[in-house]
Amino acid sequence: MTIKQLVTHACTFALLAAPLAGAACTTETPTGSLIVPFEIGAGVECSVANVSEVKVALYDMPPDGDVSEEVDSLTVPCSEGAATFNNLPVDRYYITAAGIDPMKFTVVDNGASVETDLGEVLQGKENTANTVVMSPTPAQLWVRFALNLDDFQTMCPSTPIANFKVTASKSDGLAELLTTTIACDAVPESDGYHHIADPGRDLEGVSFNHVRVQALDGTGNVIGDLKYQLAAPPGPGRVIKLTPVANCLSADDTCTLACKGGACTPD
Repeated sequence: MTIKQLVTHACTFALLAAPLAGAACTTETPTGSLIVPFEIGAGVECSVANVSEVKVALYDMPPDGDVSEEVDSLTVPCSEGAATFNNLPVDRYYITAAGIDPMKFTVVDNGASVETDLGEVLQGKENTANTVVMSPTPAQLWVRFALNLDDFQTMCPSTPIANFKVTASKSDGLAELLTTTIACDAVPESDGYHHIADPGRDLEGVSFNHVRVQALDGTGNVIGDLKYQLAAPPGPGRVIKLTPVANCLSADDTCTLACKGGACTPD
C-alpha cells in the first residue's frame, strides 16, 4: 500500500470515528492570487511600441532536468499594465510576457530575462511579482539551399559543397550580428528551410538588413558567394526566408550562387 493510500484510509477512519477530526484531512490545495505588472523597456508607451495586447504565462519550476510546463496564462490589453491570476496553487513560478502587435506578431517579450522573472504565491494572499520588463524581439532568419537549380540539398553528394556559411549584418553589411555554418546535407527543419539559431537575440529586427551566404568546400575554402541586401529592416519578430541557388555543374569545383527567381528578395 502506498503512502497516499495509507493517508486516504486514515482520513476515512477518522471521519467515521469523529466528524470533527476530518478537518485535518482536507485534500484542498492551498491557493492565492498573483499580480504580474509589466512594462516595455524604460516605460515606453504601448502605442509607441505598437503593442496592443500582452500575453502573460506562468510556468512551474520542476526539479533540475525536467521540462517546465505552463500552469496558466492570460492575455490582457497592453494598457492595463498588469495581469491578475486568481486561485493559483501555492508555489513559485517562472513568468513569461509577450507583447503582440495588431498583426499578431510578438514584437516585445522578456525572453532575455525569463529565468529571473519569478513570482511566488502565498496562501490566501494577494501577491505581486516584480515588474516584468519586455524588450524588442529579434527577427528570425530561415534559409534553404537549392542545388543545381531545383534540387534542395539532395544533390549535396554530387557537388563540392560541404557547408554553407550564413552571416547576418546591419548597416548594409558593415556590422555583423550573427553567423552560423550549416552542413550541406543537414536535415532542414520546415519546408526545406533551416532556422538560423539566435540564442543571444542578436538579430535586431530594427537594424538587420543584410545577409551573406557562402558555399564552402571540405577544406573551408569559399567556392561560392552571394549577398542579399534587404530593402529595409524587417522589424522585431518578423520572419525573413531566403532561397539561394547553387549551380555546381562546372568542372573546376566552383559554384555559382544566385538568388532563386533572379531577384535577391525574401521568399
